[in-house]
Amino acid sequence: MPGLGGYDVVKAMRQKENMADVPLIFLTALADRNDVLVDEQAGADDYLVKPIDYEILLATIAGRLDQVARVQTGAIHRAEEAWQDVRRHGRMC
Repeated sequence: MPGLGGYDVVKAMRQKENMADVPLIFLTALADRNDVLVDEQAGADDYLVKPIDYEILLATIAGRLDQVARVQTGAIHRAEEAWQDVRRHGRMC
């Protein structure tokens, strides 16, 4: 990406409230240990190195989408429980 590296993109996205929880999978030719550490510390969720095995890519994407669904389901469940507590007790517990 001319002028903007993956590190810059992930840092910018993590700072934006409406994009902070978007899963980010790095697909890069940079396989050096330091590159992986820097990008992971910046907030990358997964780091895949080219040349890519497409089955690994698809499994990684599926895993991230499953994780998003689990988080959303858990958040909805907790919100519903909190609402039921409010209705029962008239306050948040």
